[in-house]
Amino acid sequence: MSKLREEEEKKKKSQKAADIIKTIGEEGKKGVKAAKEYFRDEEIKDVKERNEELNLLDSLGNFTTYNTLLARLLLKRMRYVDFPEGWSCKIAPTKKGVVMELRSPDDKLFRSGFAPVMDPFYDLNAVDTYAIRAENTIDRINGADRVVGSSIYLPNEEKRQNN
Repeated sequence: MSKLREEEEKKKKSQKAADIIKTIGEEGKKGVKAAKEYFRDEEIKDVKERNEELNLLDSLGNFTTYNTLLARLLLKRMRYVDFPEGWSCKIAPTKKGVVMELRSPDDKLFRSGFAPVMDPFYDLNAVDTYAIRAENTIDRINGADRVVGSSIYLPNEEKRQNN
């Protein structure tokens, strides 16, 4: 795809997003209806994508290929994590499962991994959990808000004392 065509596509997507935001932001029934439709459509997309991932995992019998796909799915989810400057992430399939390594700006390493059970439902849940754990680790180390087990964010001590 040429750069000009890519720019045109980006402009179209940006304009569409701006139109959606404008419509959702309207007062009254029109805005509420637009918001409901938008979020329903997004939920349908998410369900379809998850079902496709589950079906793809279910079709793979080879353990190595299965681990590689799980690693790719984890990497895909990590693209949505907002990494502060200096943080990096590596994900690799291994003979036993999937390993993720986070590196902080001061070179501290945080490694964890999981061994798949070869049940797509549970393994895809593990992928989602590891993406959330990575984000929580980054937030915890950066001293942002305190994170509890259920991923509910609580203000840290300093913020509570200032309020």
